[in-house]
Amino acid sequence: IASSIAEALRVALSPAEAATLVKDRPQDVRAYDLYLKGRERYGSYSDASLREALGLFRQATEIDPAYALAYAGMADCYGQLCQWGKSVDIAESTRLGIEAARKAIALNPRLPDAYKAESLNLRFAGDYDGAHASLLRAVEADPRFTPAIINLAVEACVRSDLAGAERYTRRALEVDPQEAFACTWLVLLTRLTLRDEEALALIGRVRQLSDAPFYINNVHAARVWIHLGRSDLGAASQAMREGAADYLTKPVDAEELLIRIRRVLRRHRDLQEIRRLRADVVGREAVGGLVYRSAAMAQVVERALSVADTDVTVLFEGAT
Repeated sequence: IASSIAEALRVALSPAEAATLVKDRPQDVRAYDLYLKGRERYGSYSDASLREALGLFRQATEIDPAYALAYAGMADCYGQLCQWGKSVDIAESTRLGIEAARKAIALNPRLPDAYKAESLNLRFAGDYDGAHASLLRAVEADPRFTPAIINLAVEACVRSDLAGAERYTRRALEVDPQEAFACTWLVLLTRLTLRDEEALALIGRVRQLSDAPFYINNVHAARVWIHLGRSDLGAASQAMREGAADYLTKPVDAEELLIRIRRVLRRHRDLQEIRRLRADVVGREAVGGLVYRSAAMAQVVERALSVADTDVTVLFEGAT
């Protein structure tokens, strides 16, 4: 199916990508469904979402014990929990992560995801040379594998090689212009090199690419940072108001603070209910477990559901 889609869209698959389509196909479609849901939760980068993703990947391996991608997903979660988790035993988490990554490598020695996940855990375990070597193996397995390219950019930034970091980041965006994480890193790099107008333009691009809380928080923080750097307190305050659930200035009145907190909690409950209702729509049998985020796709699914019980032939037209 993936090969047919690529052909229909005239996308050139590299030999490594083509091989991966066949090599890492699970024996049971349920395992693939769990893997996709795990990746969606993984991208939220929070303690709760990473633990949920870890559970989904583990279920996928229970259904298909030879599913290398699911083991790589588990390894990714163990590594990211070292950064985003609460009360995490770093030594134990990285041990489990390296174990899962090497299980994936044993199952598929050409799987870039596995080497990238191994690198993540080695870095948190303090083995920086080993982490770098694993990233290079990931890119060797697939030169277009953007997660490894982005992590090479992160490494370069840590070494204060901002030019190298930007080269890697722009390479990732050449491969995948819709990569929100790479675009977010480019915001950081342009700000660090005092190219504020370019950074502000990139912030708008990030917001178009994703509405996940991780990216929303980062772009608003970047806007505040830029305006503070310009000593523009009015613009910084405006950016803070737009990015925060609410906003108070000192001195803080205790009664007003309680009112604001109740308002935010009420708004949060409303949003949770909206997400639950949307999840109900996604979970209906009629949509076949489709995974999506955009409002445009939600509209397509709703329209499809409205005619699903009829025998009328329906054609949906759109950009892609």
